[in-house]
Amino acid sequence: TTRKGSEDGRIVVVDGQDIKKAVLEGVVEVDFSVRDDSVFSALPVGSASGHLVSGVIRIRNDDRACPHVSFADSQIIVELAPIKTGSETSRHGQQSIVSVNGNEYIARAWIGGQAPENEADMRVVPVRSELFSRARGLLETGVLAGKIVLLKGLGSVGSTVARLLAQSGVCQFILMDDDRLDVANVIRHEAGLSHIGRFKTRFMAALIHEKNPYAEVETVEEKASERNIEYVRALVARASLCVDTADERKGKSLFNRACLEEGKPLIISGAFQRAHGGQVLRVRPGKSACYGCFTKMLKGGDTAFPDGAAEAIAYSDRPVPIEPGLSIDIDPISHMTAKLVLQELLRDVPTTLRSLDEDLEANWYLYLNRREEGTQYENLDPLGFGIDGMRILRWYGVDFKRDPECPICGDFADALARQTGVTVTEEEKAAFMEAYAPKGVKHG
Repeated sequence: TTRKGSEDGRIVVVDGQDIKKAVLEGVVEVDFSVRDDSVFSALPVGSASGHLVSGVIRIRNDDRACPHVSFADSQIIVELAPIKTGSETSRHGQQSIVSVNGNEYIARAWIGGQAPENEADMRVVPVRSELFSRARGLLETGVLAGKIVLLKGLGSVGSTVARLLAQSGVCQFILMDDDRLDVANVIRHEAGLSHIGRFKTRFMAALIHEKNPYAEVETVEEKASERNIEYVRALVARASLCVDTADERKGKSLFNRACLEEGKPLIISGAFQRAHGGQVLRVRPGKSACYGCFTKMLKGGDTAFPDGAAEAIAYSDRPVPIEPGLSIDIDPISHMTAKLVLQELLRDVPTTLRSLDEDLEANWYLYLNRREEGTQYENLDPLGFGIDGMRILRWYGVDFKRDPECPICGDFADALARQTGVTVTEEEKAAFMEAYAPKGVKHG
């Protein structure tokens, strides 16, 4: 139920960029999306809700509208009247005073004809300059210019990561996922029921543009596999950093290898079954352990990233009592992932985030939502008032070293020789490494 009151007037909203264009060209045609039957917005967004109506922004000179163009079919008319030097002006309820190239204009809007009763409240929004104004002093968005994030997997974790990065000033994305939205996704995804059936990549591209209409978003509706590994490698080569939040372990291994070959940092994250916890792994080629080291160490143990379909974390693997809060249990993993992405993208930039380098020194982070029965965490001490030891609802950085015998990033030629009792020459070892080792990783 909507209660109408005195603030239920009609509002016309336009982008300052369109105002500047109208001043330069004399007239600009624009489409307005209608929301709540009262807000008519021409802001550049990815997916307009409601229906569209035609409109025009035009300049008025000497009390006459731009004489050479007729816009009889335009449902919304925005006029800009220059304010003459020395004249007295005041902002009235429905007018907006804007400045373009040092000159001031009064902007007025009408819906359905220029009769007095059709005049609407006028808002001019300098989108490009004000979009990230609240982030100034903490994170100047200019420092992220040119940084490209390749994000594979846009499910419960990845969709939130993408949205958080867009809100933080990342302006270039490559989104990779071959899955479409289903009803079961809605309770833990950024998308709602109206988007069922859409590719997750397409929805997230639209959502990113809602947050930042100037972002560049490329979508790829494919799964990483041996079949398209060369294409995946080419995408990785273009990226500044890669993120993998998909569920399939084989796909993570392929992505891990491609990132090592191209020397690109990789962040892998995911939730455990029934979202009783989650983890984030950061891979720095040649400097840290890789995903191959990780899986070799865990050997499929309880804290391994989940394999199989996304439904594996939807409380569907066994009957359980009522357990609300799946989405809020996943959100901490998404937020930590986005935090590590920003920290890595800004590694060589003198921002106010530099102190976090000491706090986020580890490359493997673990988080627990509850003391899950049947796991190694069920007997942890309750959170209570304790500040010692391992407890739930806290992040833990794990001291996780690179495995020198890792088959992906380690000296596996020597390791294989030792295991089989074979002696190899340096020339044979070099030839083996050239054929099988990731190109971007230094061995030995």
